Amino acid sequence: MEVNRLQLQSTSEATPGDLGFKLIGESREQQGRLARIWVRRKKGAERHVWTRYLEAETRSAQWEVRLHLKRGTGAMTLAEFSPAVLDELAANFAFPRDPATLAQLKAVVNADPLFNLVRDWVVKVTTEDAAPPTP
Repeated sequence: MEVNRLQLQSTSEATPGDLGFKLIGESREQQGRLARIWVRRKKGAERHVWTRYLEAETRSAQWEVRLHLKRGTGAMTLAEFSPAVLDELAANFAFPRDPATLAQLKAVVNADPLFNLVRDWVVKVTTEDAAPPTP
């Protein structure tokens, strides 16, 4: 049974990814240690569900990014996110190659720089011909 590690969050089948997406990767060194990066739409202009933005992060009025890491206890812990973290994740975690939902994610049109930053990174790390990181 194949686990869907790239999940599109959608209001309907006609609009895949309009609510965001999740990508789950597994540690290259510790089997069972997971990282989940989740881009989701904020629920309104007044809702600030995650305000721990770092200075270097592109702010978004419509989207937020959450990064969860599975710890030794088995719990998923919220970790701080910045664009620099993406390279570290790519080096330390293995992500699915060419998942079934990748074409749908590529087709999502969005003008938000935060959404596009993470989406483009997801496309890069899940593309079949992506080069593996150097040790």
